[in-house]
Amino acid sequence: ELPGSRFELGGAEYTLEANNGPNTLHGGRVGFSARNWHATPVPGGVRFLLNSADGDQGFPGELEVQATYTLKGSALALEMVARLVSGPPSPINLAQHSYFNLAGHDAGQTVDDHLVTIWASHFTPLDEDMVPTGQVTAVSGTPFDLQDPQGVRVGDRLPIFSTGPEDATYGFDNNFCLGGSLDEDGLRLAARVTHPGSGRVLEVHTNAPGVQFYTGNFLDGVAGKNDATYYRHSGLCLETQHFPSSIDGRNREAFGSSSSTVLLGEGDEPYHHVVEYRFGF
Repeated sequence: ELPGSRFELGGAEYTLEANNGPNTLHGGRVGFSARNWHATPVPGGVRFLLNSADGDQGFPGELEVQATYTLKGSALALEMVARLVSGPPSPINLAQHSYFNLAGHDAGQTVDDHLVTIWASHFTPLDEDMVPTGQVTAVSGTPFDLQDPQGVRVGDRLPIFSTGPEDATYGFDNNFCLGGSLDEDGLRLAARVTHPGSGRVLEVHTNAPGVQFYTGNFLDGVAGKNDATYYRHSGLCLETQHFPSSIDGRNREAFGSSSSTVLLGEGDEPYHHVVEYRFGF
């Protein structure tokens, strides 16, 4: 989320369309998730291609973006690549926003009984507008401590965040600062989710420095697959990413360039983001 729907980059100021109160969320009203991408088959999967023109949703720079989904045994891998084609430098911070419910999407159950572990000793707190404050805070002694390798029951933490279930902030929607070393494939274990009832397990591996943990707080009767309806907490998201709201200003300075939104300039190496969702029992 971009506070005030504006930022400065390369000596120029850019104003975006606000689509979440005064702020810009998910790239704008017609972000990449609302586009028709060109699809082409690749071995074991499919590659989606998109060209984003200079000025698209107010953002500078013409970008060529690709998202490649492949099946690797019981894992779904996603590789996101973006390069600047022309124009001024462009900020880029892509995320995969799929919802998961290991009981089954149509089980009629919330994710309250899911056990979650996130390998992060710190998180980025939010202000009253759900925008990062620029602080990086230790999770120890807070409800954001999800480091227990046995998992933390989601439903045990939800009531802590608000005055009651009708409060829109009733649940997680927070960026966690990932730790741990990278494996031989350049990925780190970010999170694990277990559903005790079925024994299903999801592990999330990524090369990104952060992960947004979201518990579907704003699902309000969304029509889903096979006539299922999704209500609050019907699914959870683990969106690997660079830290949000960090194009310029105090947040970028506080988070550091390696964890902040990538700024693609002429001649730069392409943006490269990998996440793997590994399923098992």
